[in-house]
Amino acid sequence: MADVYAGDDDRSDPRSPARATATYDFNVSADTQPDVVSRIAIQFSYANEAARYFECRTNPDGAAGARIRIAGATPELADVLARKLSRLTCVNEIIATPASAMKPDSGPERPVSTVATPTTM
Repeated sequence: MADVYAGDDDRSDPRSPARATATYDFNVSADTQPDVVSRIAIQFSYANEAARYFECRTNPDGAAGARIRIAGATPELADVLARKLSRLTCVNEIIATPASAMKPDSGPERPVSTVATPTTM
């Protein structure tokens, strides 16, 4: 993955092959905390691309649920974002799925990254 702020942009060399990108959906389950939306949202700044969709709700069981869609991401970037989210203490589970694998009202079929954070008792 290139760090565009360090001038490490693979796309700047016309001889380098284009990287395949896709749209990814992230479903995040987290503890309800006052700053949960901002803590989740800031992790997507690493994508260097605005989210196409961002929704955060409190579920009936009291947990927060967030759904985020980003476009133009490589599979490696989707994995990095899932791992960054997993490091947040408020996050319980992350499921990253290519958007094309989603069927309306059915949930993910082929997760790219499923990260369950360890729970402490």
